Amino acid sequence: MPTATSFIIRTEEATKFAEEFDLFTSLDVAISHLGRAFPDAERISVDVEQDPNSEYRCLLVDVLVAGDASEVHKRHRECALEVALALKWPAATLVQTIYSIA
Repeated sequence: MPTATSFIIRTEEATKFAEEFDLFTSLDVAISHLGRAFPDAERISVDVEQDPNSEYRCLLVDVLVAGDASEVHKRHRECALEVALALKWPAATLVQTIYSIA
């Protein structure tokens, strides 16, 4: 089985954003948590998300996983809480996680 780092897709924009705000360590924490919560993930992708109603931007870490939607939702909710507790401000607001059902 591949490790979490072997199937990560990160856009150039995400890399620049992470560099600008010194988020690489925080990004690694989020990806590590997602990798443990979803060892069956097909892919983890990282991109910059822009709020359409403001100037707020963040890194959005999306895990693509197959499975029952309610179970995936439960696993993500627990993982997102762990990530939020692990990251300090402002990283906790600049690195967000979501899931997509394959």
